[in-house]
Amino acid sequence: MVHLRPRPLHNIILSLCSRRGLSTHRHTINVPRVDQYLKRGDVVGTVCELLCDAGARFHVDEEVAIVETDKVAVSVRAVDFPQGGLVTHVLCAVGDEVLEGQPIYAVSLQADANLHDITDSIGRQWVHERKQRVAERHREEDAEARAAIEAWQRARIQQARLRRAELRSRQAREQFSQRMRHPSPAEPITSTPTARARALLGLKASASRAEMKAAFRHLALKYHPDRNVDAHAAKSFAEARAAYELLVKASH
Repeated sequence: MVHLRPRPLHNIILSLCSRRGLSTHRHTINVPRVDQYLKRGDVVGTVCELLCDAGARFHVDEEVAIVETDKVAVSVRAVDFPQGGLVTHVLCAVGDEVLEGQPIYAVSLQADANLHDITDSIGRQWVHERKQRVAERHREEDAEARAAIEAWQRARIQQARLRRAELRSRQAREQFSQRMRHPSPAEPITSTPTARARALLGLKASASRAEMKAAFRHLALKYHPDRNVDAHAAKSFAEARAAYELLVKASH
């Protein structure tokens, strides 16, 4: 009876990677061997940082990745390439669990004949992607600038409207106060400014505070500039408010 020796887990995974074309690259940078006490079974650890992208150059003994074990961080270095090289493919991602000898990068050596073509192709792709990112960022900045300018213009228009309304209201109050102090001969002569204010609000001499407030509210709803766009509405509203304030002050 023949007893088959079970294959280690990392050999099975490396075999699957080879079948999928991940280990068919001529040159690779692999996870280094570590002491047994640092591993979790056959797993060395988790990739926590990849220091090279496709198209990046590396030098001999340069640190290209970091694998985090349960106890320490293991540095992955390009120790087998005295002349350095160029990363052509990244074969794993941050967060992947890796085994001893598992390839992390596929690389092209400086001595390869097609290194210049590979560099040019990757460089052109990187330049194109960078131009796209820069153009997109410029479009976003332009849109933000246009939105800010439009908001600023709307705020200025609103402030100008408020200033004009306040100016008209102040002028109307001043004119009303002037009329209260010095009535014109054409107007019916009343005895006091409070009597003229009551006449403007349509109140009797015995009107209470509640009746004053109700009369003013009625005129405010009728002549308020936000509700009435007539040119004389602001003036009428200001006169009603001045008369109401005068009556309230006189009633204390």
